[in-house]
Amino acid sequence: MNEPRDEVELALVAAWQQLLGAERISLEDNFFDIGGDSLAALDLVALIESDFGIELPVVELFDSPTVGTLAEVVRQGVAGRPLGPLVNIRRGSEAALPLYLFPAASGMLYFFHPIARCLPESQPVWGLQSRGLRKGEAMLSSVAEMVAEALPFMKDAHPGGPWQLIGYSLGGLLAHEAACQLSDAGEEVAW
Repeated sequence: MNEPRDEVELALVAAWQQLLGAERISLEDNFFDIGGDSLAALDLVALIESDFGIELPVVELFDSPTVGTLAEVVRQGVAGRPLGPLVNIRRGSEAALPLYLFPAASGMLYFFHPIARCLPESQPVWGLQSRGLRKGEAMLSSVAEMVAEALPFMKDAHPGGPWQLIGYSLGGLLAHEAACQLSDAGEEVAW
């Protein structure tokens, strides 16, 4: 178990203990794997904003789900940092084809963590956070626009495909539209 190394990590460990009711928190514990959910994530973001005076989008918790990685985000602050819609849920192996998950209308990715835990550790898993969840960010008005905005981020993370796409509820429409746009661009969609 890694112990907190500075005041930021100590404060985050205390917040996680309070919110999750856990006695021991390691710097490598994943917030969602140890009981964190969407409500606890909102509470954690509010605590961070109160304690550190920075505005932290909830999506940062998906990108940095451990005390160690989140502490680095808090130390650096998030102002001016470009945040795209692509959120890494699990790094996995570079040799494995990534899996891209599109959320329901809520736009939240928290319910994909249990799915990711059921997949092999080598499976990279990415989620596409809906636009409009961050303060001051306008929502897009069509499925085609949502996908068109996400595809450059996907192609940057995984150039050349083939593509594995899954969607839940509205996310199914987004995944289908992504498959169509990728196919129209000559990309291979595995499933």
